[in-house]
Amino acid sequence: FAEGFDLNVQGPVVHKHIPYVVILVKMADEWAKNHGGRLPSTREEKKEFKELLKAGMVAQDEDNYKEAIESSFKVFAPRGISSELQQMLDDSSAEVDSSSSDFWVLVAALKDFVTNEGGGEAPLEGSIPDMTFSTEQYVNLQNIYQAKAEADILAIERVARNTLKKIG
Repeated sequence: FAEGFDLNVQGPVVHKHIPYVVILVKMADEWAKNHGGRLPSTREEKKEFKELLKAGMVAQDEDNYKEAIESSFKVFAPRGISSELQQMLDDSSAEVDSSSSDFWVLVAALKDFVTNEGGGEAPLEGSIPDMTFSTEQYVNLQNIYQAKAEADILAIERVARNTLKKIG
């Protein structure tokens, strides 16, 4: 989705309607290319990244760039799952058997998802925040998120069903 946008587009109306998530993705990629594959991590680098975002504005009234600057913490946030969720996944009850509750069977399925299909990440929620860009593009992005979220849920459901069969 992000590759379909050009941050250097000349038309000010089009430039104002590039979604902030696309701006963040493209600018984070640019940053990583110029910093050995790393994203901003130090206080100074985070400040520089925000300045890079600000420099991309062609007008002062570009809400999408303001949204990108306000949401830049998403680029800096460590990847992976929370320590609370990790603690639950590591609980011995997540090693299920025929006496396990439905809850722990689902936790075991989630653990399998995070380890295998999720690449260390939890399933995608599927909703996206409101942002400044065209309705058509917003619906496109929303459909992408919803399709990924549904695929994640189906993967967890498949693992849960297989686990239930395995434990009888």
